Amino acid sequence: IIHSGGVQDLFCALERFQDEDPVQQLPLLELLWSLTFNASALDGLLDDDANGSCWRSLESILRSTKSAGRLQAVVCGILINFTEREALRREICRRGICGLICSALHFHHCSELHEHGCQLLYLLAYYPELRSAVLAAGAVEAAKISDEKWGQWVQEILLC
Repeated sequence: IIHSGGVQDLFCALERFQDEDPVQQLPLLELLWSLTFNASALDGLLDDDANGSCWRSLESILRSTKSAGRLQAVVCGILINFTEREALRREICRRGICGLICSALHFHHCSELHEHGCQLLYLLAYYPELRSAVLAAGAVEAAKISDEKWGQWVQEILLC
C-alpha cells in the first residue's frame, strides 16, 4: 500500500467522501493512522503535489462540529505520526491546525480526543521554533480543560 502510493490515494478517498456519515470514515482514518507509523508513508507526504488532499481532508474533519470526538482523536493520532518529520511539523503549525485542535478540545468531551490532542500540542511545543504558534492557538486554555497528563504537560512546556 505504502510503496505504491496508496496512502495518498486513501487521503484522496477521504477527501472525496468527507460529507458522508462520519462513522463510515472511521475505518479509513484508522487505516491511515496505522500506515503513517511507517517512515516511508510520511516521506510520501512530503511532496507538495501529493499532500493537498491529505491536509484538506484532515482539516475538514477537525473543522466539522458534526465530527465525532473519536474521529477527531484518530486525526490527532495521524498528526502525531506526522511530527516525526520537521517539514510536516511546520506545516501543521503553518496551516493553523493547532487552533483546530484547541477548538475540538473545547467542543468535545471525548477522553481519547483530549489525550491525543494534548499529546500532539505537546509534541509540537517541544520544539522552541514552534512554541509560539502552539501558544497563539490557545493551547494553554484548551489543555486546562483536559484531565489528561498531556494537558498538564502542555501547560508546563508553554508556561515555563
